[in-house]
Amino acid sequence: MTKLVLKLGQSLPTRPGYGFARLMGTILGRRTYLTPVKAVRANQWVISNGKATAAELNRLALETYRTAAHCIFDFYHYMNNPKALTEMVEYSPEFEEIYQRSVMRKEGVILALCHLANFDLVGRAVALRGMPLFAITAPEAAGGYRISNQLRRQFNIEAYPASLEAVHMAVDRLRHGGTVVMGADRPFSDSHHRPRFFGRPAALPVAHIRLALKFNMPVYALGGCLKPDGNYRLWASEPVEMLHTGDKDQDVVVNAERVLAKIEENIRQFRTQWNMTYAVWPEVLPEVP
Repeated sequence: MTKLVLKLGQSLPTRPGYGFARLMGTILGRRTYLTPVKAVRANQWVISNGKATAAELNRLALETYRTAAHCIFDFYHYMNNPKALTEMVEYSPEFEEIYQRSVMRKEGVILALCHLANFDLVGRAVALRGMPLFAITAPEAAGGYRISNQLRRQFNIEAYPASLEAVHMAVDRLRHGGTVVMGADRPFSDSHHRPRFFGRPAALPVAHIRLALKFNMPVYALGGCLKPDGNYRLWASEPVEMLHTGDKDQDVVVNAERVLAKIEENIRQFRTQWNMTYAVWPEVLPEVP
């Protein structure tokens, strides 16, 4: 399926391409019996503090899938057109500061990625600017993830599925002034910590926090957003300096929640751009209208 979508994205002109993407997003987003759509509805229900109606959740899921399809088309359509792709992305002043620190390579940089809008497209644009990136991604359990990582590596992004070896590689990059990026909002069932996210404990990855505590480095939350004009903006938070409470486990949870708070702000602002098709809080699924 991923290979088929890739070919369509590259071959279709933009006008019919966006039309086809919207159609596919509509078809999938309306299938509320699908596990990924259930996950989107559950995540949006938590964002609403459990107040959204079934009709509201259906609308949010539909718009989320339409936006995701639009972003997927953009990525595949422009990924081999560096000039057009870079012209589609603008950068916040906070990210420009991170960029300067990264390219100077005087010290390591740790980035906590939020899965908003077109994170692969903005990542490609950043790599084209010469920013060195080492990414720890989701495990390559499915073919789609393997293809995504292959494409990232073609774009000079070192992308490896989560493993102990990948973490060791990330440590080496940080010691040599590299930039490490990890997802912070995708559920990770093996996590031993449950930081609060949108007011509820969630099994989320905390490896970025462990690395930040190890090296006493700040963490920057970042992500993309789709603008009304069809282009993208790469936003970033101010540095989140690590707090030390004297309790190692508490340090991980407290600092993870502080980074997640930055991500929450942006998800609330662009909630139908949060392309999270995994239930962050699976325990709420039976409660969702």
